[in-house]
Amino acid sequence: MFFQIGKSPAFALILGVLLIFSQNVRAQDKNSEQNTDDQIQTKSSMTAAQVDSVKTNTADSLNADNRQNQPQTEKSVEQQSLTKNERFSNFTKAETVNAPDRFRANADREREFKLKSLLKDDGKPKDDTDNLPLEEGFQWRSAIRQSLLFLAVQHGYAFTQPKTREALKGKFFKDYAKSVKSLQGWDDGGRFFTNYIAHPMQGAFTGFIYVQNDPKAKRQQFGMSKDYWKSRLKAFAWTTAWSTQFEIGPISQASIGNVGLKGKQTWEDVVVTPTLGTVMLVAEDALDRYVMQRIERQTDNFYIRIFARMLLSPTRVFANLIRFKTPWHRDRPMAK
Repeated sequence: MFFQIGKSPAFALILGVLLIFSQNVRAQDKNSEQNTDDQIQTKSSMTAAQVDSVKTNTADSLNADNRQNQPQTEKSVEQQSLTKNERFSNFTKAETVNAPDRFRANADREREFKLKSLLKDDGKPKDDTDNLPLEEGFQWRSAIRQSLLFLAVQHGYAFTQPKTREALKGKFFKDYAKSVKSLQGWDDGGRFFTNYIAHPMQGAFTGFIYVQNDPKAKRQQFGMSKDYWKSRLKAFAWTTAWSTQFEIGPISQASIGNVGLKGKQTWEDVVVTPTLGTVMLVAEDALDRYVMQRIERQTDNFYIRIFARMLLSPTRVFANLIRFKTPWHRDRPMAK
């Protein structure tokens, strides 16, 4: 059936008309597509030209602005620098004009401060020790620790002697009581050097233990001031208590060595040690102020100074060692 329709003249005519129409439509479509491409190319070329134009115009405008603003910027910076220079110059002139008055006022204040630092509250000149820092109160802990350390050294030496070790074999408290009760007389039969040189040095040493642990006492120098003699009387009381303990106290020669059991427990050591010991302490203070400080002013040689200090104050040397200071240490500034 489809074959027969294809052979008819009407079908051939219709088919020819359709072919012609389709060719015309196709030609029109090609023309429209070509026109569209041309338009797109034209628009893109125009857009590129416009972009280049805009870029060129923008660059030209920026260059023009820079050329226009550059002189102004340089001019403004120059004006600012001139303004700063003028202000600095004016400030310098003002400071130069006011400098004499300011320096004079500072010099007056400095002179007044130095004057106050050299005078006490009562208007009297200060000693060198008045410039040292002042602690609060007597240092009981360190004073007792140093005294016990010295006591341990003494009894440690006593234990090296056979007679001390032999005395510990008896009844401790009974023998101790007998030793204390036997205290009598004056001469214990000892040598002069032991009783009147070594024991006073021991008393001076324990006196310096008090002085170096009393902030006010260690600032005093030999002289007629009330504070000095008051502090040395306190050192005498400390030495008396320490000497009494060492002779007949609970940790003494009487308790550990039972010295009194052999008739050598007398009042000589109990009295001579603190009294002559305090005299020796005061003598070392006087030598330190009037001899040692004069040596310090006349020489800058370190070895001469330390040798003179140790030679003129032998008991203070041991007092320094017991508190772990250098033997030539002083609780005062170097004399000038």
